[in-house]
Amino acid sequence: MSQAISANGTAALSKEGTSSLLTVDISKVPGAADSALEISKANVQFAVKNGFESAGPEVSSTVKSNGNGGNYQLRRGMFPTSGIYQVRAYALDKTGQRIGCASDHFLFRL
Repeated sequence: MSQAISANGTAALSKEGTSSLLTVDISKVPGAADSALEISKANVQFAVKNGFESAGPEVSSTVKSNGNGGNYQLRRGMFPTSGIYQVRAYALDKTGQRIGCASDHFLFRL
């Protein structure tokens, strides 16, 4: 997903850091026109891995790329408290509807 993610699937943002770049590639998803991210609540796991529908109460926020090519700036302000968050992506069709299943998640430490 990104240069910011380590080999063990985690990324971290220190107090000194203000943002981290995440790039999502949806080019091989048939019908995909855009992408979005789901971010879990702090220290909460997604109940369904790689689900076809949006997660339930464990989701803290959803961020759409708005046609910027799947590039996201993960900023400290997107994460309300310190902790470990799960972040995953999914593809959107040209009408903004979710298609396919969610990506594998990675862990984002704050």
